[in-house]
Amino acid sequence: MLFLEKPRVGTEQINNKVKELFESAHFKISWIKDMQNWLWNHFAMNAAIETEVLKLGSFPALMNHSDSFANVGKNMRGIIPVLKARGAKIDTISLLLTKIPPALLGTLFNKVIFAKGSLPRLFIEYNNTKAGFAVLEVVREAKKLGIPLPRLTVAFENNEQHKAIENSIS
Repeated sequence: MLFLEKPRVGTEQINNKVKELFESAHFKISWIKDMQNWLWNHFAMNAAIETEVLKLGSFPALMNHSDSFANVGKNMRGIIPVLKARGAKIDTISLLLTKIPPALLGTLFNKVIFAKGSLPRLFIEYNNTKAGFAVLEVVREAKKLGIPLPRLTVAFENNEQHKAIENSIS
């Protein structure tokens, strides 16, 4: 799956060439109306998930902890004011993460979306990336905007790698 921004006036010809190229390689293209907004919402979701990974120690631990996805919803609720302050429109997934009651959200993720043996679950379980970058960036932005993010801040600051991450991107 490839996500591309919908063509703007004057870019249709080059976009059609790009589309044909990727489709000839059997990629499915999903056209995004507002790529910046889409990226902001997905980055926020990454931060909400990474916060739990920092607390639990790994992506596989996230998948095996019963409250992890309920907490992702709670983390996302805290991040929404940052998105709004940045001028982002809250997308459907972000809205669902914040409106579905945490207990129900946890069950939905654990039993349906990331059911044992499912491909999405395997993608998360075998994710070897270091969690924390998205959390750090969202916390930094929130501080600039004067928006408190206690759940993310505590998870990040209580993690041993936070100083290494801060030093590596400062």
